[in-house]
Amino acid sequence: MHTFLAPTEDCQKVWLCIEERRIPYRVEKVNMSCYGDKPMSFRMLQPSGQIPVAVIDGVTYGQSNDIINALDREFPEEESGVGAHPPLVPHSAAADARASVAPLLRLERQFFGAWLGWLCGPGGGPGTGA
Repeated sequence: MHTFLAPTEDCQKVWLCIEERRIPYRVEKVNMSCYGDKPMSFRMLQPSGQIPVAVIDGVTYGQSNDIINALDREFPEEESGVGAHPPLVPHSAAADARASVAPLLRLERQFFGAWLGWLCGPGGGPGTGA
């Protein structure tokens, strides 16, 4: 598995899930847009430039939750050698559990959007007093 990550909460979430399952991976660090251009090799995989990205068995996933769902599907706990860990995301059989997670994922997106706006917006970012 090849991952493209940066210092964002979405990337950290993916990284933690990969480590939780002890899945072998290779990581390539990619700039956030506010810190510089992304390499052309990355832009060919993810034209929008969004991170994180993971390539698992030749399939490219470009959203953190899609990556985590793919990890559950492609590396089930019994194959990952970790033992009796629950799925990273509730399976469809647990519709109530999945429904309870949805509002938290929406809240996570709102927080990330606010943080990114602060970091990359005019007058924002560390050391600006904003």
